[in-house]
Amino acid sequence: MGLIVSDKILAAYGILNDTIKITKIGSGHINRTFLISDSGSGEQHILQEVNTNVFPSPWNIARNIAIVDAYLKKNYPDYLFPAPVLTNEGMQMAAYDGKFWRLLPFIQNSVALDTLTDPSQAFEAAKQFGKLTRLINEVPANTLIPTILNFHNLNLRVQQFTESLEKSADQLRRDAMETINDVEKFGFITQQYNLLLASGALKDRIMHHDTKISNILLDDVSGKGICVIDLDTLMPGKFISDLGDMFRTYLCAYSEDEPDLNKIMIRLPYFEATVRGYLSEVKT
Repeated sequence: MGLIVSDKILAAYGILNDTIKITKIGSGHINRTFLISDSGSGEQHILQEVNTNVFPSPWNIARNIAIVDAYLKKNYPDYLFPAPVLTNEGMQMAAYDGKFWRLLPFIQNSVALDTLTDPSQAFEAAKQFGKLTRLINEVPANTLIPTILNFHNLNLRVQQFTESLEKSADQLRRDAMETINDVEKFGFITQQYNLLLASGALKDRIMHHDTKISNILLDDVSGKGICVIDLDTLMPGKFISDLGDMFRTYLCAYSEDEPDLNKIMIRLPYFEATVRGYLSEVKT
């Protein structure tokens, strides 16, 4: 076996250690993700360790996903929602030695991208995120618990930026003055955001909050969207959080980790495809 996972975790799901191969997969920065291939049964699953440094209350994640999963199974039973496989004791996670693990279905003939090479990919991804939002629109947002407090709190981020400026050294501010001026130039966005909040135009919905392209599975042949994955941040929020995160990761030809800012450019066809895909599902 290439990697070692505690027998107790595997046993919680009825997996035999001597018949499996474990391979590390994924490009995410938060949770550790592995592919479990069982040579005995021929089945494959995703095994994931929840990062408790980022998510200090993993059971809140499990609770949120269970609420959404139950609603979708009842109202849209044909919708593919990759909720965790239950343990032998009917739990959504297996806990051992202070760590929390979950087993997820492996979606065959699918691919997750890190960057987009065609506007159709932006369309399909945005459509899938929009579809999930539409299907669970009737679930009261306040039934879910925030799994990361203030995750997309624009006013808090601006406050933190201002406080950092006040505390920073003079030389550091001078070195970063061009970037600081760029940020302050867009202060009107915060003003507009607060006006929308005050007007009630931005109602709370259950949003995904991490809509980067790698959190969508596409068919590896047709390129059509299959389903949304990485459901840890399903919680109350605003639709602009999801759409904005799509723009952040879909419109540039390079990944979010690209250090050369000269490569960061907006590709208009990808913007248009993202909007069309999202609005094809989310009408109001």
